[in-house]
Amino acid sequence: TVFLAEQNAYSALRIAHLLPVHDIRTTVRRVRADIARLEARLPSLDARSVAITRTAIGRAWLSLGDHQQALPHLQAAQTAGAESPQLSLALGQALAAAYRDAREEALQLPAGEPRAARFLELDRTLREPALAHLRATAGVAGESPALVAAWVAFSSNQPQQAIARAGEAVAAE
Repeated sequence: TVFLAEQNAYSALRIAHLLPVHDIRTTVRRVRADIARLEARLPSLDARSVAITRTAIGRAWLSLGDHQQALPHLQAAQTAGAESPQLSLALGQALAAAYRDAREEALQLPAGEPRAARFLELDRTLREPALAHLRATAGVAGESPALVAAWVAFSSNQPQQAIARAGEAVAAE
């Protein structure tokens, strides 16, 4: 089932990253194969199943560290009516990562009005939605409250707070 495939992909990579340094390429290949299988099934699914499957695909891409691939799937899941704390958390994480990347790009713009206008646009289109999704995930089963707090601090441009909360999350693992 889709839920089990998603959980297996997410768990496999999470566990792989927690183990001592080792080669995780086999795990990554397996997750990519799971993604391909889920994507191949999309055309034959009903609307509800598409929403669930898009969530699974998006979360799998996120577990691979690819928010650019994850974001369209997660947004499509939400548009299709999917709602869950896990989807909100994944959307928040993907939007926060997209915000970080876009903000870095915006720093290349000339100082002054063009850069300030771009920052305002990024706040409106990426940062604020990321924060809304992240704040909605308080108490998600299986997720560290400190880790969610770190994402909120990161998205709020509070790097010291983000580092402190991430440290708390690591210590709790």
